[in-house]
Amino acid sequence: MAAAVRHWHGYLWAGSSEALRGRPSQLNLDPSFRPDRPPLQMGYYLNVRPEADRTWTEVEDVMAWMIATYERHRPATREDGKQTWPDFEQRQETTRDGLVNGVDGCWQYNTSPGSEVVITAICCPHSHLRTLSCPMPPRS
Repeated sequence: MAAAVRHWHGYLWAGSSEALRGRPSQLNLDPSFRPDRPPLQMGYYLNVRPEADRTWTEVEDVMAWMIATYERHRPATREDGKQTWPDFEQRQETTRDGLVNGVDGCWQYNTSPGSEVVITAICCPHSHLRTLSCPMPPRS
């Protein structure tokens, strides 16, 4: 059997900061379960089928989706004008390096008081949760 080709699945969550505080202690492992909050351990996103257009075999495609999603859901601006989020260029570079090396990418930030966004790219097959199956293999 051929080894699975590394690829990535993208997930977007947007909601209230309050909802994130109420995360479950474990993610239900039933494949039909659709969580209403991000899982505590990112790899468990693989238990949820991504949108059909959110599976990639190239890191640059993953990054393009993450950046476009970020542009649609911008971080909140502080009243004093200071940056609320790390330098975006540095964030992109660090995420790209991680994805190339099999590390999940996750950007989580406030979009307004009480609202948060979580943009996640999960490596598949997952390096830590090897028993999880791929929710949507890439098209050949």
